[in-house]
Amino acid sequence: MGAPNLSILIAILVVVATGIISPAFATIVVTIETDSDVYDHSSVITVTGNVDPVDPNNSPITIIVERVDPPGIVQFAQVNVNNDGSFSTTINTANPMMERDGTYLINAKYVNVDTTIAVELTNSVETYVTCLLYTSDAADDLLCV
Repeated sequence: MGAPNLSILIAILVVVATGIISPAFATIVVTIETDSDVYDHSSVITVTGNVDPVDPNNSPITIIVERVDPPGIVQFAQVNVNNDGSFSTTINTANPMMERDGTYLINAKYVNVDTTIAVELTNSVETYVTCLLYTSDAADDLLCV
């Protein structure tokens, strides 16, 4: 192997060994979470997450909310990613497109990576009933409010 070829080989090895090329091939990790797993139809879902590494082109993260049954996209947004890789946004469940009970998927798309989590929307609201039992010699009465 001649000196020019050896010099090129050494230069390539130095570049690879120092990691100058590695960021271009780095695996992007996207994590997302919500502040709860179950919501009613008048809630605000807070979505937070992180990307690593941050795209040097300042690409936003795209959040897509999909209803599972019947299937359909109900909301989407593009959110800026902070320098530390964090991002957050909110989703208002009072949206007319989210009026059905069921599972909704929240998908985060960043550069070439997708991450999805699921939440449940339901109309059920916890209620409490107070009952008093009145007893007497004549009868027992149950009064609930």
